[in-house]
Amino acid sequence: MGTWLAELRRELGEEVVLHVVGTKADIVAREPGRREVPFERCIAYVAENLYPALSSTPPVTATAGEGSGGVWGGNRSRAASGEVRSPAAGSSKRSSGFWGQDVGWDCCHEISAESGEGVDEVFRVVTRKLVEQARKREEDGAGGA
Repeated sequence: MGTWLAELRRELGEEVVLHVVGTKADIVAREPGRREVPFERCIAYVAENLYPALSSTPPVTATAGEGSGGVWGGNRSRAASGEVRSPAAGSSKRSSGFWGQDVGWDCCHEISAESGEGVDEVFRVVTRKLVEQARKREEDGAGGA
């Protein structure tokens, strides 16, 4: 998988909103042992590749299940317990409810197409980012005039 996210950022530019969305959250909710990539690892991957100067060391749970083969869990082995707890357990364990607090949290979501869980939140977050970009462009344009 390597550097696909950094390549997207490089080719598309800073103005394009990149948001990683994982599906099948309903399956993981029913059977936590089926999770192949800890959500925290996804967030760490986004931070490492989109914001390398700002990212911090990934949380301990971010590397659970990683093998020798790469950033998404290598050979897709699972943590011994089969379950990885998310720090967002108070709201939704499968969404980036902590956006704005740490690099990467507002760039990742897990959703369920079956139940619709998380879909509205993805649209809200991406819309918020687009509005913030437009506001910044207006401020930059007004300041330079």
